[in-house]
Amino acid sequence: MRRALSALLAVVVAAVAVAGCGGSGSSNTVPSKAEYKQTYASLNSEINALGLAVGTAINKSSGKTNKAIAKEFGDLADRARAAAKKIDDATPPADANIKKQQAALVAGLNTAADDLDAISKASAKKDFKAAGKLTRDNAGVANPHAQLNKIVLGVVPAPVKTTTKPATTTTAP
Repeated sequence: MRRALSALLAVVVAAVAVAGCGGSGSSNTVPSKAEYKQTYASLNSEINALGLAVGTAINKSSGKTNKAIAKEFGDLADRARAAAKKIDDATPPADANIKKQQAALVAGLNTAADDLDAISKASAKKDFKAAGKLTRDNAGVANPHAQLNKIVLGVVPAPVKTTTKPATTTTAP
């Protein structure tokens, strides 16, 4: 379960980095795709950092007090909300698909922030079901983030490697 949460959190962090894309300047002009790409690329680092922080928080939660876990996940929720706001405030280029994926990413980050808050609050009650919701909601961040990376940065995600081994049979002599 920790691996799934780590993967989810990495995606959340990556999505948070995307949040600042487009930049919110004082002008009301629509940026070109090249301008948006620059903004998005710099914010992608922020999203990746958030994802890593969530993964680290999950993997290193063992041995921490419930109070420490509550604070850490509450802080991560705040970071996810801040990233969602940056993305929401960013002006995308005149591309309907980018606008759609950006809106989906904002919604996904806000859901992830709610899930991180739930983990924070549940840690005091030793209720670990909240972490499962974060894992289930991961697609709301991962999918639009991957699509924006593909559309804006031209980055195609690597295929997921499976560790499934072929079944073997043994026969008794």
